[in-house]
Amino acid sequence: MEIDFFASRWGSSSQLESIRLRENVLRRPLGLTFSTEELMEERDQHHLIAQIKKHVVGILILSPLNRNEIKMRQVAIHPSYQNKGIGSQLVLFAEEYAMNLCFPKITLHARKTAFNFYQKLKYQTNKKPFLEVGIPHYLMWKILI
Repeated sequence: MEIDFFASRWGSSSQLESIRLRENVLRRPLGLTFSTEELMEERDQHHLIAQIKKHVVGILILSPLNRNEIKMRQVAIHPSYQNKGIGSQLVLFAEEYAMNLCFPKITLHARKTAFNFYQKLKYQTNKKPFLEVGIPHYLMWKILI
């Protein structure tokens, strides 16, 4: 199975397909949808895609917070492709991408269900859960450089 990882241009067909993937995996189960304003705020963020045979199977967004920190958010893998290592590969691609942009630190808010996934990838945490979109999350980070 050949997987392509790349940064998608905002408004491209792959970026638009990734919105549907995020809605199906992350939003609908919580009874949420994206507003036009939320999607417009993502215009200048980095949309990283995992694609198989021109079909988006994974997405994550990198949002610069300041000169030293970039936030990973909206990580979603198509249900048919979960538990196949694609998520790990996409996160490693994102880390390399962030380093190429000269960000020394990457942070994220991990859902409780994804906590162990990020811990295996050597992300650190303060282990203090907080609520975001109505479910438990953990602040996690990794020093890249």
